[in-house]
Amino acid sequence: MKSPFKVKYAILQKKFRKYIAERQLFRKEDSLLVAVSGGMDSMILCHLLSLEKYQFSVAHCNFQLRGEEAEEDAVFVKKYFEADDRPVYIKTFDTIDYAKRYKVGIQEAARNLRYEWFQELSVLHNFKYILTGHHANDSIETLFLNFVKGTGIHGFHGILPQNGKIVRPLLFALKRDLSDYAVYSRVPFREDLTNLSDKYARNLIRNRVIPIFQVLNLSFEETALENIARFSESEALYNWAVEKIKSEAVELNSGTIRINQAVIYNAPAPGTVLFEIIKDFDFNSAQARDIIRRNASGRMFYSSRYCLLADRTYFYIKPITDETESEKSFEVAGLAGSWESTEIGFVWRVAGIEEVDKNKEPSNAYLDADRLKFPMRFRRWKAGDSFQPYGLDGKSQKLSDFFNNLRLSKFEKEKIWVLESDPGDICWIAGWRVDHRFRATTETQTVVKFTIEYKYP
Repeated sequence: MKSPFKVKYAILQKKFRKYIAERQLFRKEDSLLVAVSGGMDSMILCHLLSLEKYQFSVAHCNFQLRGEEAEEDAVFVKKYFEADDRPVYIKTFDTIDYAKRYKVGIQEAARNLRYEWFQELSVLHNFKYILTGHHANDSIETLFLNFVKGTGIHGFHGILPQNGKIVRPLLFALKRDLSDYAVYSRVPFREDLTNLSDKYARNLIRNRVIPIFQVLNLSFEETALENIARFSESEALYNWAVEKIKSEAVELNSGTIRINQAVIYNAPAPGTVLFEIIKDFDFNSAQARDIIRRNASGRMFYSSRYCLLADRTYFYIKPITDETESEKSFEVAGLAGSWESTEIGFVWRVAGIEEVDKNKEPSNAYLDADRLKFPMRFRRWKAGDSFQPYGLDGKSQKLSDFFNNLRLSKFEKEKIWVLESDPGDICWIAGWRVDHRFRATTETQTVVKFTIEYKYP
């Protein structure tokens, strides 16, 4: 009769092989770097990789947080894997100094130092993947940590099997199964006594919180993993719904992000939907809730790099720019030429009169060259500007009134250029309307065609 340990040994190895294959985590020919602390989890990971004939190198970090024990861990890892003829990389960090310098906690400092070094090694030695020994209980603990800190649905999927080059091939295994495997396989490892301390939040959850749930539910670990799987599926549906709403609500208009309010308000949980859209522009969830209030019309909201305007029917988002934007201008010296920046481009050339009626897109203006005075100037519009719009029988209209009649937002107004002949004589509101006095007619001898083209990505 087979011992229960031997059965578990075979089952764990089979699950390991299956987990890698089903998720296509890596292949036999891939160059792998394994993060090895010397503890049970990382040592079992290396043992399983060896059994499956994977080629890998080992990286060990000494954070100098545990005195002689940390030094002994490094010696243990070095001797064990050099005896197995595997490349071993060991680095010592001044973790406390890093934490003070960057004003972060010790655990965050160690994590940053560790992964920065792993990435350096992967570039230097061309490792395709970096493997860690995280297991299923680590994922459960992460779920609790995220819940305590405050998180959306994205925080409930626990630890992902793969995140870029970082791969966790033991996430299928519970800690107790790894412990049983360690007994049978006789893989040597080092005990980290700091794991017994409740000094760090993760240890407190592991040692105090989860055991309480296990009293309430003897199969709590399995239940938690089932919940994580459901949360992951719910997250997939959530992301799909957000992307669908986003495709209907968001558009790029002359370099400004425009969000249709009606689509947002008609969606389930409009505040959440809006947050998922504007978080990419550094806005937070509290701002999203504030913005979504229907009485926010006309208000401006700011993140570190962007400004959002709540208008009557749209939310507008644009980068925060300096105040010299309104002073930009450039000269039109003659009948043909072009001007282009990273934001916008203008082209003008002599055209035939037959073009005038064929192409009446707002981005084009057909003007009578004999009525123009060169050099002309493109500039941003300003308060007090007026023109004689075609269709008003020669009457003047302030640009501010013209824009208000079109119900343009503040952001849309800021993007508008005008073309003037003599200073003050506006002959075209670029992209909107030609001045009655300068328009090309059937009697025009020379037509100049102006075209505006936005260059935003």
